[in-house]
Amino acid sequence: MFWWFHSRLGAMRLPVRLVDILHAGLSEKHQKICTDDFIAGKSKILLGSDKIGAGMDFPHVTLVVQYRCRGLTIVQWEQRQGHGGRREGLSAIGVILVEKSMTGSDDENNVYPGSEDSGIIDLIQTEDCQEAVIDMWLKNPPHEKTHPCGHCSNCNPNLCLSPNFTWIMEDPQTQKAGSRGTTSKSQKKKMVKMLQDWRLKIWRDEWMDKWPSYGPENLVSDADLEEIAQHAQTIFTIDDIDAIAQIPHLDDLGDSLLHTVKDILFEVIGACVKETVNHNE
Repeated sequence: MFWWFHSRLGAMRLPVRLVDILHAGLSEKHQKICTDDFIAGKSKILLGSDKIGAGMDFPHVTLVVQYRCRGLTIVQWEQRQGHGGRREGLSAIGVILVEKSMTGSDDENNVYPGSEDSGIIDLIQTEDCQEAVIDMWLKNPPHEKTHPCGHCSNCNPNLCLSPNFTWIMEDPQTQKAGSRGTTSKSQKKKMVKMLQDWRLKIWRDEWMDKWPSYGPENLVSDADLEEIAQHAQTIFTIDDIDAIAQIPHLDDLGDSLLHTVKDILFEVIGACVKETVNHNE
């Protein structure tokens, strides 16, 4: 899931550092970095396991999504969605993405009574007010009730997620860039190797300690390095790189990458021209 978010942010030309992950398998130092960055707003999407406990206070959360609910109890769900809207005047939405077998609509694979938490099944399958179901199972103190409550998707359909999709058109600049001058296979192979060396060095020097979950390919993919090498002779600005590659951290890497491309181009193409002249002589 982390890498799905990572690739989607990159495809949308958004910083991939906006997503982070927190689980017990990380070192304490890494867990603290993830938590501090999310609280400070440096990351906007935090994927978490049960490591995100009830005692953690995230002040700006407006959306809590529970992915799948096998083994989930209604108490756990209340604790997890309770991470949203923690400040006065702030509202939040809680969403459960439910397996079909938990909905009661799949005759062949329905959940049998007793195999899952009765409260969560009741909450998922009810067609009445979900807030009333939660109050009943958690034995919440009596309070003034209105119907419809307006706080759950059964009472307020506007809270349901939209099923609409958005078409993303291919950037015409990419097609234009593809028609420009290219390098030979041998030149491209050599350039790709040199670009990979640059990527590894900059990752070790500037990114490895700061972003423990990143590897070199998360900065610039192999596919993008091949595109850059293929069209190196027509790259003059950072915008030229942006037209043929999807690099999430281009603002940070652009200057260094552009200078590296020019140096590599001079070394590879220059050497090729010299060898050709010598051969003719």
